[in-house]
Amino acid sequence: MQISKVRIAVVLAAVAGASTPALADFVVTQSSDPAPTYAGHSVTFDEDDVPIGVNMDPFDFYAASDGISFTSGSGFLVAENWDALEGIAGGTGDGNSLNGGFSVRMLFDTPVNEISWQGWANGSPSPPLGGINVILFSEGVQVGAYSGVAPFAGPDNSWFNVVATGGDSFDEIRFFNGAFNSFNSYVDNISYNNVPAPGALALLGAAAFMGGRRRRNG
Repeated sequence: MQISKVRIAVVLAAVAGASTPALADFVVTQSSDPAPTYAGHSVTFDEDDVPIGVNMDPFDFYAASDGISFTSGSGFLVAENWDALEGIAGGTGDGNSLNGGFSVRMLFDTPVNEISWQGWANGSPSPPLGGINVILFSEGVQVGAYSGVAPFAGPDNSWFNVVATGGDSFDEIRFFNGAFNSFNSYVDNISYNNVPAPGALALLGAAAFMGGRRRRNG
């Protein structure tokens, strides 16, 4: 069941060298139903050789293969199977997840325009003293923000999906619970698509053009 869907239009604050603020547009969905799965990259923390236990911050096991690294708000990251702590730390029932102290930050080498993941936290479940937060950044500038009910143990409301529209994108996500007593945030089952490089778009356009010419000539 979808519990929240927000279209965010954010005018970016002016930065050095920027003469006109830009407009960013995103759709953020939080639900108990599984989010769409994207074909570009998949991170489940169950892959072969993924380091289990306390890891260095940043956690860059997937940097070379998928162009994603993780940091936290406290420098504390643990890849572990949390299912045994159901009701305390929560779990997805399908293996390992990544725990970040206070927050989990996802950093992408190449801008992203579509992503889904499963996430939850401890602390207070609802605003004004808590609630889950998804903050989007592009080149260090905040371009979007979403607040919803913080999911805890189990799958309820733990699926998140972000889609950039109108050609927009982001290269960092900060996922965290806003409660003062929130010490951990968890992510799992991440999939995403990167924005195609301009050269790739040109090739796709050329292929479509040539295909159209062949059909007309045939």
